[in-house]
Amino acid sequence: MSKTVPITGANHKGTIVTPEDLKTIQSYPFKNPSETKIAFSKGEGESGARFAAFCDQLKKAAPHIAIKHDGDLPFEAPVLVSGRNANIAYQTLPTGKMLPLFLESLDAPFDAGPVPAEATQPPPRSIDLPAGFKLYVADQCPHCPQTLRQLQALADANPMIRLRVINAERSADMARDDNIRSVPTLILDDQFRWTGQVKTGELLAICADRDPASLSADSLRQLVEDGQAPQLAAMMTESGQLFPALIDLIVHPRWSVRLGAMVTVEYLADDAPDLGRQLCRSLWQTFPDLTNPVQGDVTHVFGLFDDPQTRGYLQTIVKGDFDDEVKDAAAEALDEMA
Repeated sequence: MSKTVPITGANHKGTIVTPEDLKTIQSYPFKNPSETKIAFSKGEGESGARFAAFCDQLKKAAPHIAIKHDGDLPFEAPVLVSGRNANIAYQTLPTGKMLPLFLESLDAPFDAGPVPAEATQPPPRSIDLPAGFKLYVADQCPHCPQTLRQLQALADANPMIRLRVINAERSADMARDDNIRSVPTLILDDQFRWTGQVKTGELLAICADRDPASLSADSLRQLVEDGQAPQLAAMMTESGQLFPALIDLIVHPRWSVRLGAMVTVEYLADDAPDLGRQLCRSLWQTFPDLTNPVQGDVTHVFGLFDDPQTRGYLQTIVKGDFDDEVKDAAAEALDEMA
């Protein structure tokens, strides 16, 4: 049985790339150097600057690695995204004992050795819904490398999996928010949790059998960003229930995420208008607290459902103390209804 390592809550800054790390990078036997690539988003602040410095030093040590800065990654910055499916996200710097595993994630196709027997039923590719994993690790944990290698192999086998790797000591705030007390700890869609060793077969079975209504906002976001807004709307129509995480996407600060969510709502307007009206009621409760751009998009959502309730929302916006562009959008929606 795996022993877990307690987390003290210390937030160690540490170094960026040590001489030992440089040797690890320079001596790593990449199988496919021409296909080695990283997507990188630094965000803002000191942490982002450290990620940028890490990328610079990584590039100097291994010039063949292609590093692309992308401010529109589906992961919170700062982050390094690797894997041939671009679905392995390191949200703390992969230095020290984590560095070799990070380099493995770059070396597509991933080679994790023999596949465990329990991983064959069901096979990794049988997952047809997005699965968002967060794996908390620590430098001194003897079991974390094995678990991380196991999860990276699953992510390499199935693009529906998104794996976030977080060092619990260096990202103490994130660990505290997720109530992490020991490592390795694996969280699926903010609902299922494993501490210590995990069985691949159990993970895959849960991924395959999940209720779509329980999917997290990150998982729904993956669907709409992959162009599957019609399928997402169809799942809600068939189940007869609104997926709560859809609301988070409609009010998301990033425009591209809101756009995908609104496309989903347009399909609901045609196929399940009652669910759409339920969505409008929930959105109206938070409407005053939204930013002007988000209010404008939510106003568009209200305009998709012509009934007395949504008309009342739009009339309140027109007469209320809102931004002129939001009021104009509400007035236009009312004109279209008329």
